[in-house]
Amino acid sequence: MQPEVLLFDLGGVLLENVGFERLNELLSSPLPSEELKTRWLASPAVRSFEAGASKPEDFARDVVSEWQLPLSPTAFLEAFTYWPRGLYEGASDLLA
Repeated sequence: MQPEVLLFDLGGVLLENVGFERLNELLSSPLPSEELKTRWLASPAVRSFEAGASKPEDFARDVVSEWQLPLSPTAFLEAFTYWPRGLYEGASDLLA
């Protein structure tokens, strides 16, 4: 029996994501890598967005506010779309 749907968490699983590096570049005081990841994953704005409970505009506004980023929510959202760099090597074969 073949599955009808495969559902993956793409970021950091199938797609290389440079988001933590880009986010740390925006912070007035960069954080150690593990602290940054932990804080990002615990963020109410991130949790809500990843669960589909908030619109991109709300997510961007909340992230900019929560992290005190020096850019507008619109600029953050535009930059955020470029965080995924591409598929990890072998990801296409894995899916096939």
